[in-house]
Formats: sequence, C-alpha cells, structure tokens
Amino acid sequence: MRTAIGLFGGTFNPVHRGHIEPVLDVVSALGLAGVHFVPVNVPSHREAPGVSAQHRLDMLRLALARRDETGLLADDREIRRGGASYTIDTLEELRSLYGSEHSLVLILGLDAFLYLSSWHRWEELLDFAHIAVMERPGSELPATLPSWWSDALTSNSSDIAAAPAGKIIHIDVNELAISSTEVRQSLTRNELRADWLDEDVVGFIETHQLYGATAPLKMLPAQSSDSAKRKPESLSTSPGVTNPTPPTSDQDTETMSTASTAQSTDMPAAPKLASEIDSDQISRLVVEAMDDAKARDITSLDVRDMTDFTDYMIIATGTSDRHLRAVADNVRTELKTAGIKALGTEGDDAGEWVLIDLGGVIAHVMRKDAREFYDLDGLWSDDVRDLMQAQRDGSLGDEADS
Repeated sequence: MRTAIGLFGGTFNPVHRGHIEPVLDVVSALGLAGVHFVPVNVPSHREAPGVSAQHRLDMLRLALARRDETGLLADDREIRRGGASYTIDTLEELRSLYGSEHSLVLILGLDAFLYLSSWHRWEELLDFAHIAVMERPGSELPATLPSWWSDALTSNSSDIAAAPAGKIIHIDVNELAISSTEVRQSLTRNELRADWLDEDVVGFIETHQLYGATAPLKMLPAQSSDSAKRKPESLSTSPGVTNPTPPTSDQDTETMSTASTAQSTDMPAAPKLASEIDSDQISRLVVEAMDDAKARDITSLDVRDMTDFTDYMIIATGTSDRHLRAVADNVRTELKTAGIKALGTEGDDAGEWVLIDLGGVIAHVMRKDAREFYDLDGLWSDDVRDLMQAQRDGSLGDEADS
C-alpha cells in the first residue's frame, strides 16, 4: 500500500480556519501522511490578490506552524514558478518528486470541482492524482454525473492507497462560517472575530498593516461552535455551491448580543447609498464578493474615460441560473454588511443575467451564453477606448482622409 500525500491550493488571502480545518477532515478520513498547502502566485480564473504572494505565504507558514498535526507544509513552488498558477503543473512537479510509490490526492471543494472542466488541461488531472471532493453540509450533486466523474468514483478509502492516481472520492467535512471577504472587510474596520485567524497571523497582519488594519485590532467575541458551522444552503444557490457568508452578519450578531444585555436608545446607522461612497472601494468589494461566490471570469473595467454615467463595469459569469443569482445575492449581502445600499437591481427574474446599479459601479452577473451575446467585454474594450480617443482627438477622420 502506498503512502498518500495531499495537495490543497488557494489564494489564502488571508489564511483562516475555514481553509485548514476541512482539509484536516480529509487527512483523517484518508489517512494522509501530509498535505502541501500551495498558495497560488496569480490565480488563472480570478483577479490577483491585493496582498503580496510573499505575505500570503508567510501567513500560511505561521498558521500551519501552530498546528499539532505533522506533515502540513506551506509549499511555495507556484510562487517561485511565477506567472499564472495551474494545478496540473504543480501535480507534475509533485509526481516527479514522489514517484509512483506515493499516491497524490488533490483536495477540492465541491464548488471548485463542479467547474473542473474549465481548468487548464483538466482531463489530465486524474493521470497524476486522485481527487478528494470535500462535501459540506447542504451540498448537492448534479442529478446526472458525467462519465469521467462516475467512472472514477469510489467510496472506498483504501482505493486511494492502492493506486497512485485515478480515483475520485467524496469526503464529508464540517464547514466553518468564515468568508475571506468578510475577514478582509472586518480588518478594514480594524476588528476581527477572535477565532477566525491564528493569533500569529493576526500579529503579522497588525505588524505589516495588511488589509488596511492597524494595531491593535479590536477582537470581537468568538463565534459559538454551532454558529461557526454553516447551515444548509438555500434554494437560491446553485447545486454544490454553498453560501459564502453566514446567515447572520457580524453586525446583526453584535446588535442582538448587545440588546440582550442592555437597553439602548441608539438607532442603527442608516446604510449609505452607493453613490455616496468611493467607487474604487465598491469595485474591490464587489469583485471580492463575486470571487467568494465562485463566479467565473471576473472582469473589472475602468470606464471613466469612456462614459460619464459610471466608473467601473464589473462582469462575471455564473454557471447556471441559480448560481448567477447566488453570486448576485452574495454581492448584495456583502454590500449590506458594509452598510452600502444599491441604487437598483434588474434581471432577478430574467434567469440569464442580473444587474446591480451602484452608481459608480455597475455589476453584471451573466450566464456564459448571455455574456457572449451582449458582449459587454467587447463594448468596453481597449479597442473601443482607443477608437473613442481617436474620435475625440480628431485623428480618426485624418486617417480616413489619407
């Protein structure tokens, strides 16, 4: 029987309990001898993180060093490789390192696994590794599995050690109600739940003033063990895509806690209209919320020199009608948590697209076919920008005359 080694990749921006503890459930279920936690250099499907790769790696090292479990390695190979990060390249390197005497196990959440066919050289992944799919409470599988999935599927953990690669196994894991977007937003307010991040990671963030935080951070009460686990997803989410924010926001939890211990005559602050807030700040929040909801091909277009009705067009793709609504819902939830009120929303009932009007930011979530049909990416492309600039400069007519 072979020794099995795991691989778990991500931006880890920043690393939190919700990243590590579900992976430890997989370690326990499959008896893995170790796991390579691999921070991406530049995500191939998402915008680059706002914090440097070195800082993300340093925080990951600090978080893993405090764990009692052995064999947890912060692996910097994708950062050292540079450029866009592709899992197949990392698996090739690890297979060369370990040889066929070891089993490799690529650890993925179900939400990421459902998009596997969009990955670079995805058909080759099972040639290099098994895949352990983490199923969280409320996860739903597609009604019909594609043949490449069903043919490789096993429920027997001993199959993982019996061969170096080629099997898919589903592992039930606990999910913690921690959203990377929520962590970053909390840090910009200079506060943090006490149980979200390892204390050494908190100290690192304070020292380097990452995510807009400054020392000392205000530590909020830890979540209870019940509230730390996500409730099953609602019907508004797509199959296998869990809601990336807890059912109740931190603000609401604090309000209820305060109300239960003392009477207060203070009214909660009214949300600000999006038009009253800096569009750069809103655009970052929208992109992060889309990213956390697993939107695909997120594009943020600065159109300030092309139109005067908005500053940014942000376009993202949902994999299904339910998924695009889940992405739009998460954007609205994160806006609400940040105290921002959208000016309007369109398309919730259309099925193929949702538009959220934030004044200086217009957010579009679309099905792939709708995105191709409306071609907003092309409408606001650099080529169009250059053409408009030439028209303003009067050079377009000169070229035509010549």
